[in-house]
Amino acid sequence: MNYLIYGEDRGRIQKEIQKIVKDNMSNDVKPDTITYNMATTSLEEILADAQTIPFFTEHKIIVAQNCSFLSAANEGNQNTESLEAYLDHPMLTTTLILSGNFEKVDKRKKIVKTIQKTCRVISCSTLDEQGKRAQVIQTLKASQLKLSDEELNHLVSLLPCDSAIIENELAKLIAYPDTLNMRVIDLLITRQIEDDVFALADAIMKGREKQVFKIWNDLNALNKEPIFMISVLASQFRFYYQVKTLLVSGLNENDITQELKAHPYRVKLSVKAVGAVSCDQLLKVLAMLADTDQKIKSGLLDKQLGFELFLIHCKGVFA
Repeated sequence: MNYLIYGEDRGRIQKEIQKIVKDNMSNDVKPDTITYNMATTSLEEILADAQTIPFFTEHKIIVAQNCSFLSAANEGNQNTESLEAYLDHPMLTTTLILSGNFEKVDKRKKIVKTIQKTCRVISCSTLDEQGKRAQVIQTLKASQLKLSDEELNHLVSLLPCDSAIIENELAKLIAYPDTLNMRVIDLLITRQIEDDVFALADAIMKGREKQVFKIWNDLNALNKEPIFMISVLASQFRFYYQVKTLLVSGLNENDITQELKAHPYRVKLSVKAVGAVSCDQLLKVLAMLADTDQKIKSGLLDKQLGFELFLIHCKGVFA
């Protein structure tokens, strides 16, 4: 059996590949596994290896990463006729895994139609909030780790919608030798700065000054410098401005994802976030960030005071 595994969730793709490797073990011996990067390797080279009998094991697995030539974005350029011919008559001693971090395959392409007929196709789309919660519960249950409803809800709120990060963070809880509680969860789970930045930007745009300063005080307690916060907020608001501009021009969520080559979940959240704000408001915040950054770096403003004044002045922008 050969495979196509694609999607935005790198962690889930890797888990699927690991499962295939495990399923192809013989007498507890792992098959030879060779990984190629399609960005730097031709299909001909990979297929030549696929048609070679394995030397030291009964079976071998070839993983071809970054198969962007299969994506709906039409990225990459490969001569796929040889791949079509191979998939019609594959080597029985080789499992070929085609993988890529893209949202959709181009079903109009002949090679994609061949893959759908001859391979098992696995889509690893980004987790939503429900999927994130389900993964956490499943992992904790498999490890016989019990949390109260309050602890579980708090844990889920701290984790991003990224299966690889979720597994890494939960591994720390599973390895903890004593009883888990809220304090231990807060201590062990690494807070994701991206989530905090999104929450801060969202609170700014909604004019929620108390929430803005609560988030900032939490970040400040974690030694996040004002200059760093100005930089990440500028990046976030630039992205918001790009999304809002494309929305105004008539593009939908999927079009924006393709145009910006951004993570679909980030685009989804951003589309929702900028719904009630204007391009002018976003540009004004970006100008304020640039002005604050310049004044702090030139010594005209104390960094702490300067950043907090910026947060206060934002309320007037979105009033």
